Amino acid sequence: MNRANPEEWKIVARDHASVYFHMAAYCLAETSRLSEVIGKNDDLICDCKGGSSWRWSEHIRDFTHLGELTLKKLEDKKFFKTVIDKNELAIFAVQKFVHKLEKTDLSKKSNQDLAKLYVDLFNLWVEMNLWGHVVNLADFEHFLLSTKINAFLKKRIETAKLSYAVSEVFGVLATPNQRSEVRVQDVDLLKILAEIEKDNQSVKTFQKPVDEILSNLPKFPKLKKLLSQHVALHKWSQFHYDGPTVLDERYFVENLRVLLNEGAKASDKLEEILKHEEQIKEKQIQLTKELKLTREERYWIEVAQQFGYVKALRKDIVAEASGIAHFLIKEVAKRLQLTQKQVKFSTHLEIADALHGKAFDVAEVNRRTEYCVITATDKVEIYTGQKAVELAKFIRESETSTDVKEIRGSPAYPGKTTGVVKIIARVGHMSKFHKGDILVSPATNPNLLSIMKIAGAIVTDEGGVTCHAAIVSRELKIPCVIGTKVATKWLKDGDEVEVDAINGVVTKL
Repeated sequence: MNRANPEEWKIVARDHASVYFHMAAYCLAETSRLSEVIGKNDDLICDCKGGSSWRWSEHIRDFTHLGELTLKKLEDKKFFKTVIDKNELAIFAVQKFVHKLEKTDLSKKSNQDLAKLYVDLFNLWVEMNLWGHVVNLADFEHFLLSTKINAFLKKRIETAKLSYAVSEVFGVLATPNQRSEVRVQDVDLLKILAEIEKDNQSVKTFQKPVDEILSNLPKFPKLKKLLSQHVALHKWSQFHYDGPTVLDERYFVENLRVLLNEGAKASDKLEEILKHEEQIKEKQIQLTKELKLTREERYWIEVAQQFGYVKALRKDIVAEASGIAHFLIKEVAKRLQLTQKQVKFSTHLEIADALHGKAFDVAEVNRRTEYCVITATDKVEIYTGQKAVELAKFIRESETSTDVKEIRGSPAYPGKTTGVVKIIARVGHMSKFHKGDILVSPATNPNLLSIMKIAGAIVTDEGGVTCHAAIVSRELKIPCVIGTKVATKWLKDGDEVEVDAINGVVTKL
């Protein structure tokens, strides 16, 4: 470590479904490559307890400075286009690689071939995280992009003497016009529902218990084929980095059964989605005219929209790629006589060396799964034991008083509601969640999507204009407050709260 003062470091993110492979790729991108793009590298300290619970800590002044550098670079429209293009290229390169991997019989590959596949995937992940981090730096934690946009929106609203809330205008204008995986999956499922509705017998069948539906599916070959195609397209959508959620035929059949038993009509639901999309576009045009936004202001709105789009796209492909990569991890583990967890907590070079017959320190890898610290300053290093404990002293938790009646964050989608709090940090917590509960999480991810759809409101510790919770809440039209920093500490399961996502305030009742 080359930083003297632990007080200058601050936790900015948590994750409960990541592995060393992902963390190391992210850290390497920020430490060795970021300066190529914005002129300065990032510094990180991350720790992991029990092989799943990660904390990300940034040197907070430097992190804000990196955000400022990023916004300055984004004043150049050519740089903005480069960031979007490079994000898409890197994301689709990962997707193309794993699609090929999925069709490969890994059992027939040599150890050397497996080593190359593993290293190549890691390097593609680094490239994707490099350009993805530029998007994060524009707004994450310091909210520089959001603050910039909200400032001129507030001024325009006041000048035009309009009654809009800034959060309402921001929520509409910052919404990407491209469909996310959430919406694509919904539309695809409704098309299957439309096929079911064409035949009375299939309607009656799909209203029965799930096991009966599944046993009768062979009687409806067209529907079975459509469902199989749907599963193939969307099974990884809630996997996140380390699963375990893999959506199957049963999951989607249950969704169809619920829709039918609720009396939903596919045509009405599809029309509702299309109408909402058109309304957003029309409202964006209307607000742009009413507020008399300048060309420069419209440009920054486009930055927010496109950053939201590429971040959502990256999340979707990461979930898919992580799921498929498990086939490679499983084969590597088998060859080296390791557990999959041991493979996930090894460096890509350690795995490559082991596959080439070099010594492998199993004991050290086991220590990492218990507790480890990654430092990414001048280079990426991983520590265990007493050294890890010493380095962890740099990681500082945010503090909040339990006496306060309210906390504040940034509105992601406007609205106001009350409900019962459920703290959801990982998939294992989801069983306690019920329709209408207030979802409170460090940060949402694709693996929480099924409960996000039934939440009364969403509140997060982390996030920015392009975060997962912001993007999904806008599509689902659910009140959402992001970036409170302390919600998961200040609140507990069973608390009744009011979520005012117009003003970004969460109040205990």
